[in-house]
Amino acid sequence: MRKFLRTLSLVLVILFSVSILTPPPVKTSAASVSEIEKQIRQIYQQALAHSGKSSFHGYCGGLVNAELYYLGITNKVLGNNGNQEYDYFCGQTITNGGYRVRAYSPSRYTLEQALNAISENGTKDVYNILVGFQATYSAAGSRYGHAVVIHAILDGTVYYMESYDVNLNGKRFPEGTPVHCTIPEFAAYYKRTTASLDGVIYFGTKSYADLCRIYPSYLTVTADGGAELRSQPCEASVDASSQYIRTPEPGEVMTATGLYLNSNGEYWYQIGDEGYLPADKTQPGQLLYDDMSVAEPTAPSVLRQSKGFEVEGTVSSQYNTIYSVRAQVLPLEGDAIPATSATKTLEGKTYNLKRSDISKELSFRLLDAGSYRYELAAIVENYYYGRSQLQSEWKTVNLWSSDFQIVEGSASYNILSFDPNGGTVAPDQAVVTAGEPVGELPTPTLESSVFLGWYTADDTRVDSGLIPREDITLTAKWIDEQALYENWQSMGQCLYFHCDGLTTTGCVEIDGALYYFTSVDAAGQSWTLWTVAENSMER
Repeated sequence: MRKFLRTLSLVLVILFSVSILTPPPVKTSAASVSEIEKQIRQIYQQALAHSGKSSFHGYCGGLVNAELYYLGITNKVLGNNGNQEYDYFCGQTITNGGYRVRAYSPSRYTLEQALNAISENGTKDVYNILVGFQATYSAAGSRYGHAVVIHAILDGTVYYMESYDVNLNGKRFPEGTPVHCTIPEFAAYYKRTTASLDGVIYFGTKSYADLCRIYPSYLTVTADGGAELRSQPCEASVDASSQYIRTPEPGEVMTATGLYLNSNGEYWYQIGDEGYLPADKTQPGQLLYDDMSVAEPTAPSVLRQSKGFEVEGTVSSQYNTIYSVRAQVLPLEGDAIPATSATKTLEGKTYNLKRSDISKELSFRLLDAGSYRYELAAIVENYYYGRSQLQSEWKTVNLWSSDFQIVEGSASYNILSFDPNGGTVAPDQAVVTAGEPVGELPTPTLESSVFLGWYTADDTRVDSGLIPREDITLTAKWIDEQALYENWQSMGQCLYFHCDGLTTTGCVEIDGALYYFTSVDAAGQSWTLWTVAENSMER
């Protein structure tokens, strides 16, 4: 008896350990009946709009091909007839939309047996099933077949739509509306109304990776000997869709862009677009954060006291997950303690700064006159597999900074702002003493364009002699280089101007400025441009 109890205790310990170490299978998100019925109605309307038809009666292939496209199973609307659908997919492993293919042939399954096998006798909710029927000949000699897409089997009930009106169990379901019935009722109906079964295709989840838990991970890893790179994060014995790609050389350094935990409790690194590598066959290297960036950041460089501070730009990460964004304003002189700061907690890949919560929480209106620096940072968590377990590192990544000046809110000066109108300019603002000319203006740049000058809101061209009477914004005006050249060709101004040994083929006057051209050959195939102002040539 004592021996039996020891044995029983050992078995319980082993079972308890396994239950801790082996996570439960990850299941796909369930869809409700109302969601599936809504999906069916929406896809039917999309299919009609795509086909230009008012009805699919007699054109089951047109409806089925559209359904497969709008469900994402295919990346375009196919041209298969209904009798071709099963044959088209049965030899595939993955569709071009990225869905796994499992074929159930009539040599091994009846229609009812196939649906029971897929749904585990109605106990498992499943989605995206194609049923095809063989082509036969009618009495008139016409060849026909049929196909239908089952959108879901929920609690043993089949939900789908047909390309014609269905009368089932004394109820009429018009074309394109959700039909529902049990698996036996579905199989019996098509046994009465169609030709022989051609086969059943179960697309299931999009890929094995969809069954995994994904951790944000971005680092270099070194392959151990015998590590196999595969197309899906699982062993071939578990899922046939995981194809062998190659065996990395021992010591080969690769970049991992994601970490996957599959339903078997195994961790796999995603190696860019190449495939997946078992994490326990690698050694972690350097954790990477260079995927963090701020797109098109802008902020004022001069601000009047008591005014708001508008910041624009999008914080983004390609591989890491952003858990919080922090902005702070530091004085450039004196105390290094932030004058104002704010933090926004999130869990995502992007964050838009324009009119964001973090921008609203910064108290710019309370800052005294002086010089400051706006600093932006993101806190991210990077996962890796090391010492036989999942590990992570938190890191604050400095993203962007911008210096600015706050001036007293008096009328003794004016703030001059420069809008590059699609180009770039530095500085983008300046402080001008009231009653004084603005002086030298910055020159913006824009690829393949010629800068025509700075213009006021009423489209008046201004120069260094401008004396602003209030805060003012000047906007850059551009003309495409080729358009300017063609403008000269049509106007024919300043033909054969000669200066400093350079023979120009012409010039154009725009708002008082002359734009000259020189060509390498008489045909003008290669030319450069410069402006002439105040009798001096500026290349």
